[in-house]
Amino acid sequence: MTYGATLFFVSGMRFKYLFHKIVTIPLVGILLLMGVACSQKEEPVAESKPVEATPPPEPKPEAPDTAEQKALRALGYQFGREVSLNVGLTEVQMEAIFEGMRRLADGKPPPSDFDKQMAAAKEIMLAKIETYGKKQQKEANIMAGPNIEAGMAYIAELEKTENLQKTASGLYYKTVREGDGDYPKETDTVKVHYHGTLIDGTEFDSSYSRNQPATFPLNRVIAGWTEGLQLVRPGGEIMLYIPSDLGYGNQPRGGIIKAGDTLVFRVELLEIVTQGEEPQ
Repeated sequence: MTYGATLFFVSGMRFKYLFHKIVTIPLVGILLLMGVACSQKEEPVAESKPVEATPPPEPKPEAPDTAEQKALRALGYQFGREVSLNVGLTEVQMEAIFEGMRRLADGKPPPSDFDKQMAAAKEIMLAKIETYGKKQQKEANIMAGPNIEAGMAYIAELEKTENLQKTASGLYYKTVREGDGDYPKETDTVKVHYHGTLIDGTEFDSSYSRNQPATFPLNRVIAGWTEGLQLVRPGGEIMLYIPSDLGYGNQPRGGIIKAGDTLVFRVELLEIVTQGEEPQ
C-alpha cells in the first residue's frame, strides 16, 4: 500500500482526528466487548433447602488443534493485544473481560445489575482511553522533536538558494511552471501527477512511478495539499515543502514517514475535474 492511499481521501488530518484514529481502537468495539465483561457477580439466587451434592460436570474436551483453531487462537491473541496496548488495560483487567466472554459462551445470564455495570464500564474505558492517549501523544511529541528541527533547518538552507514563498499557515512553496485558467478552490476535485519525498530525498510515494495520475477532492487531503494546490493553475507545476503540522502531525505512522517529518512534493496540476460549491 502506498502513501498515496493515505494521502488522498483522508479528510483534514488534524490533530484531533489523528489522536482518535491512531491512539484508540474503535470505541464501539470496546463497548460491545464490555457488554459481556461488566461484572463477575452472579444472579441472586433464592434461598433453598440443602440438596444433595452432585458430582462436578465432566470437563469439556479440548478443541482439536486444527488449522482453523490455530488461526482463531492467533486472532484472539491479536484481539487481546490490540485492546491491551491501545487502551492500556492491565492483565487483571483483561482477565475480567475474558471471564465475561466465557460467561456468555457458557450460556449464563448477564448480572442482574447489567445496565448499571455497563454504565460504569463505559466510564472506566473512556478514562483509560483519555489517559493512555495523553501518554502516547507526549511520547510522540518527544519523538517528533528532532524531525521537526531537521525540517526547519532544511528549509532555512533551501531559502538561501531557492526563491521560496511562505503562506500565513507556514507552508513553503515554489512555482515551477505557471499554468492557465482559474485556480482551484478547496471544494474542487483535481487530477494531478506528483512525487513525494522526505527532506533527505527518500521517495515515499509517486504517481509517476505508477504511471497513473491521481484524482481527489482538495478538501480531503492533508492541509498542506489543500492549501498548496490552490496556488497553482491547470497545466502548472509547484513544489510544496510541508511542515508536519500541515502534514501528518506528530503521530508515528510506521513505514518511511516518521513523526514530525517535513514532506517535499513536486506536483503538476493536470486539470480541475469538477468544481464544487463554495462553502456557505
